[in-house]
Amino acid sequence: MTELLVKAAFENFDKWATYQTAFDLMDKRKITLAAIVTIAEKAGIKPAVIKSRRRQFLAMRAPR
Repeated sequence: MTELLVKAAFENFDKWATYQTAFDLMDKRKITLAAIVTIAEKAGIKPAVIKSRRRQFLAMRAPR
């Protein structure tokens, strides 16, 4: 079920909404980064892009 949600998010790509969906599920330990990368690759997004977005999301929420 979780993988279907992430797959749907990447198929209906909206940059911030898609990554928010994927990374929220990852933070809840429902899906791994490796699984997100696999799903994103099928949607034409390179692994380096996914990992970069993850770093950005973590940096945005980190206390300063």
